[in-house]
Amino acid sequence: MDNNYEFAQGLTYEMDKRIEEAYGKDVAYVWNNLKFFNTLPKGDGEGIITGDCGDTVEIFIKVKDNIIEDISYWTDGCIATIVCGCVACGLALGKTLEEAECISGEDVLKQLPSIPDSHKHCAHLVCSALHEAIGDFYKKNR
Repeated sequence: MDNNYEFAQGLTYEMDKRIEEAYGKDVAYVWNNLKFFNTLPKGDGEGIITGDCGDTVEIFIKVKDNIIEDISYWTDGCIATIVCGCVACGLALGKTLEEAECISGEDVLKQLPSIPDSHKHCAHLVCSALHEAIGDFYKKNR
């Protein structure tokens, strides 16, 4: 086996271990199974929010017959913002716009109960970006 491969594997193991220690198993699981973390070309709605913490979140939605049929996000934020984005997008996918507008930071935190109090604002930040994307869709489709 190649030394670089072994080094990368060891680094990945160490990072995963530290994420689980700092954030909990639920956050580590999402981190290791990230979905939706990319930009969606030609989305029907886009929301972008920068929080007081400095993290920026963008959410992109594609809508067909009032249902979110595709969704993605991008962030320059911390691990908590990244996993909250993944969970929020998973909750919104397949929902009507009205149902997705009701998704709250508390809904995201229910899926990630071990997020430290100091990072709970990340869930609310991500949901604000989702709501902005839905609002952008409505503006474009009046």
